[in-house]
Amino acid sequence: MAARIDRVFVDTSAWIAFLDAGDDAHKAVAAGFSGAVRRARLLTTDYVIFETLTYLNCSLKNHDLAVAFYENCQDTVGLEIIPVPSEAAEAALAEFFFKFSDQAISVVDAVSFYIMKQLGLKYALAVGKHFIAAGFELVGRES
Repeated sequence: MAARIDRVFVDTSAWIAFLDAGDDAHKAVAAGFSGAVRRARLLTTDYVIFETLTYLNCSLKNHDLAVAFYENCQDTVGLEIIPVPSEAAEAALAEFFFKFSDQAISVVDAVSFYIMKQLGLKYALAVGKHFIAAGFELVGRES
C-alpha cells in the first residue's frame, strides 16, 4: 500500500505540461494532478506562478491562457500560493543554485527546493529529475 501524501509542491514544469496538450508530459502530469488533487493539498510559490505566466505568454504566445491560469490559481480551493520573501531567495541561491553547478537548474527551481525544505515537503509534481537530484520525490510520474 502506498503512503498517504498530504501535501504536494507543484512546479512550473507541471503547470506547463498540464496546460499544453502538445507537451510530451501532458498525459502523465494530468494523471498526476488528478491523483494529487484528490489526495493532497497543493502548494506552489509566487515565483512558480510568475515563471509559468512568462512561459505561457512569451513561449506559447498565449496571453489568454496565461490570464486564465492566473485567475484559476487565485480561485482554486486547495491550492496554496506561498509568497517568497527576499531572504528565502538569497538563501536558496546559496544553498542550491550555486552548489548545483552540475545541474542546469533555474533560480526558481532553487527557490522551490529551499521552500520545500523549509516546509518539510517531500513530494513534488514536476517534469524531469531536478527535484530528485535535490532530494525530493516526484508524484504522478516515474521520471
